[in-house]
Amino acid sequence: MDLIEDLGFRLRSSACFWNQLSILKRARMEVTLHETDRLEVVLKKFRREITKAGVFQDMKKKRFYESPAVQRRRKSKAARRRKRTS
Repeated sequence: MDLIEDLGFRLRSSACFWNQLSILKRARMEVTLHETDRLEVVLKKFRREITKAGVFQDMKKKRFYESPAVQRRRKSKAARRRKRTS
């Protein structure tokens, strides 16, 4: 529980939260610890690993339900943005 609170999550009893947590566990993020490491340093390493793997962004996207129409609009908008910048 402390780790979840330290990562900035609010403890919710919704099924979505527990589903996201299971996704986080499946990603198998590993942080090597030394006896002299402080908790802040370990959490910073863990956050960095999550960010590099893209798990955190995925959890933010799936936090709320997005209808198929909204998904198509978002993807289309991103494609137009990519096409315009390239």
